[in-house]
Amino acid sequence: MKKIIVFVLSLMISAFAQAETQATSQSTKAQGNLELGMRLSVAPGISGVYQLGGPQSVEGLLQFKGGATIVTGLYRYNFGLISPEVPGLSWYAGAGAHTKIINGATVGIDGIIGLQYDFDEIPLNISMDWKPAFDIFGPGGGDFHADDIAISVRFKF
Repeated sequence: MKKIIVFVLSLMISAFAQAETQATSQSTKAQGNLELGMRLSVAPGISGVYQLGGPQSVEGLLQFKGGATIVTGLYRYNFGLISPEVPGLSWYAGAGAHTKIINGATVGIDGIIGLQYDFDEIPLNISMDWKPAFDIFGPGGGDFHADDIAISVRFKF
């Protein structure tokens, strides 16, 4: 487990360093399809978003909570701008599935709804979302988790 955490942290540090190096050159160019950053919640972890094109994206989460490791995959539909006065602010909703590993594996379903702000000048976005989850199979099957409210900060590549 410690090797995984060290590997993930090393990956994030190198991604942040690369993003900082490219920030100036990318501010005038269109951003890529990949976003990578940190998710701060009751189950903190790493968030990666891949833009599929148009309003669709997928998000992958690697989270840690109470000794458990949780891997989540989500499909997100991005509904676009909320207000012309705040051009970078948009909202999204979606659904997906998770696997939680602690004393066996638990499989469940997830929903997500949130707000996201994309900065124009730098390749960065900040989001706040709510991600309820329902464990279906495995230890803890039948449990509903409504406590995952998070703030995520992601660099765009």
